[in-house]
Amino acid sequence: MKTGLAALVHPRSVAEFFDFHRQGQPFVVHKQDNHLKALTELPLLASLEALLGAWPAPVQVHLPDVRDEASAIDTTPTNARKLFDAGMGLLFNEAQLVSPVLLEWLDEIRRNLGVSALTCGR
Repeated sequence: MKTGLAALVHPRSVAEFFDFHRQGQPFVVHKQDNHLKALTELPLLASLEALLGAWPAPVQVHLPDVRDEASAIDTTPTNARKLFDAGMGLLFNEAQLVSPVLLEWLDEIRRNLGVSALTCGR
């Protein structure tokens, strides 16, 4: 089973991904099949309720006045659900710290891209 960047760009190739990047061209993948199964089947990601129920840290809620992190608050998962229902966006920072699978994928993608291990990836 492919992992990391190879799984993300499948059925296209990593070499093709880098070719498009060097040319400054958009790279689109339309069909993923089962190559992301290790991610899509994580219990943590089964639903918003599952994620909120398992989330051990504050959730960042993006307020409606500005559509980016410049206007956000941190709150509990319970309050985050209420704010989401009111139309606000949620950000679960550092998700890789609550899932070994996400951490493995992030590390693999970082290596595939040639990014230093000292880089803060999330």
